[in-house]
Amino acid sequence: MAVSAAALVLGLAISITYSKTLTGSEKNLIEFLDEKPENGPRVREDVSWPGFPYLKQVSAVSVDGNGNLHVFHRGDRVWDAHTFDRTYRLKDTEQGPIPNDTVLVIDTSNGKILYSWGANKFYMPHGLTVDHFGNTWVTDVGLHQSKTEERVGCGVVFNDPIISFTLHNSMSVSSAELTAILVVLQHILVSSYRHFCVYTDSMSALESLHSLTERGHPTVMEILLLLRKLERKDFDIIFSWVPGHVGILGNERADNAARSMTDHMQRPVYGMVVPHSLTLVPEHDAVCVADRENGRVLCYATGMDGSEPGTPLASIENQGLGRVFAIDARGKQLFLVNGPDLWQNSQSVSSDHGLVLDIESGLPMTLWGPDKGFRLPHDLAVSPDGKYVYVSEIDLSAPKRVYKFNIRN
Repeated sequence: MAVSAAALVLGLAISITYSKTLTGSEKNLIEFLDEKPENGPRVREDVSWPGFPYLKQVSAVSVDGNGNLHVFHRGDRVWDAHTFDRTYRLKDTEQGPIPNDTVLVIDTSNGKILYSWGANKFYMPHGLTVDHFGNTWVTDVGLHQSKTEERVGCGVVFNDPIISFTLHNSMSVSSAELTAILVVLQHILVSSYRHFCVYTDSMSALESLHSLTERGHPTVMEILLLLRKLERKDFDIIFSWVPGHVGILGNERADNAARSMTDHMQRPVYGMVVPHSLTLVPEHDAVCVADRENGRVLCYATGMDGSEPGTPLASIENQGLGRVFAIDARGKQLFLVNGPDLWQNSQSVSSDHGLVLDIESGLPMTLWGPDKGFRLPHDLAVSPDGKYVYVSEIDLSAPKRVYKFNIRN
């Protein structure tokens, strides 16, 4: 059985149906900013809070069950345009892990550091959450990362089905070509056939599978692991390069399938692009995700009430919302900080304020932030008692790296 795979740069949205799309009524957030009403809680900065301006980039904050604030920072490391190479690997790894304690635990009543930890453990801190058992969960993008600027489509052709879909805009063309091969192998795994020839017009993808230096690429690793699994199941698979765009039927069909996903430069609505923050909403048996580059919040069933886990429940979106960096829910209120929209030139909510949205209607309730505005807020955390919200900053020009706000309902 023969299989053709091809991938093409650019991408088109495929729609997915949610049970509810909460657009926050016909009035968009730009108009809301002009009016600046307070239909929800009053959120005011605690100006006496120290703010820890001596820190550089603070990537995450979380409040534990005792009300203490956990701060995850990057020490002397700064994530900028020169941090990762073209293969998405961290540069300057010879520096080793950050030598300083990267986690600070702070008494929120007075802003004093209770203790710290994390020295010589992390390379590029990103996310941190303290669960209700007191466990601390962290992510480090210096240990596992993938980021580029292209948008991509992917097409895979079997003898009968043709599979095509949009990939994240964070994927490079070479990653898309590897993804096409991975999808082929995933479908081979459930096939009743045992002998396959996989044709591709991507020489770079085939070379990556034989390159020791590419073994760290996550998709290459997935492909190699899957090939070993297929081999153990007595599958016989060979790869063959074919020239592209010369009339080879299977290759042309795969190329056309990928191209069909790239006819319009629109915001993808199928799948998430950089899921950047999570929050549980127990009242609705839901987990909500900040789909950052799509400028929305997606909510799914957790399954704790017996429903199917992962069932889409709602998409909270509003014109001008911008990129959603962080969310945290308390009851029916969703606290949010955002950044400017990079997908289109239309006006969007600036990143110098936070928002409170009604989680059931999607309506904006409160606009909040420091008097001088945020620079580039990256994470937020609402205290378990709902009385305070903390925001971390990664912009080095910000007057504070961690803000504290009082919440009054």
